[in-house]
Amino acid sequence: MTKRILAFILCGIMLLCLASCGQGKEDYTAKLVSIMNSKEETSVQDVFSFEFDRAYVFNFEDGYLNGDGFAQKYNLDISISQVEAGKTDNVQRIVFVDEAGNFVSLFQCTMDEIFIESKGVVIDPETVINRSSSQEKPLQITFESADRYGS
Repeated sequence: MTKRILAFILCGIMLLCLASCGQGKEDYTAKLVSIMNSKEETSVQDVFSFEFDRAYVFNFEDGYLNGDGFAQKYNLDISISQVEAGKTDNVQRIVFVDEAGNFVSLFQCTMDEIFIESKGVVIDPETVINRSSSQEKPLQITFESADRYGS
């Protein structure tokens, strides 16, 4: 009888853990869409609530590169081996790094949700994001005054 009660308690704890997995990981796609539906511009740091120094907005043709391949192609002194190669043309990626160039986070969204017009650019927390069209879906954005990489 005691074993059944203990097993029941353990199952309950496991279910609670599974239910809370993913909570705490913010949905940045939904956050960006929500912010940009209420105003025409915002900053990168208003959307992405973690510490980073800069981020690289991948070009279309770089979609299938992994992190190491991306860094090598553009001769970038960054360590982003955690970034796996893309699997589809429909996904856009932004990789965030710290001051030393180490991987911090990866943002991915489909072009059905958000279309990023600024590609091949380096952005920082203060970079302004502009809504570039009144069209609701997909949300179309640009990064103001962003520097290009690999040029």
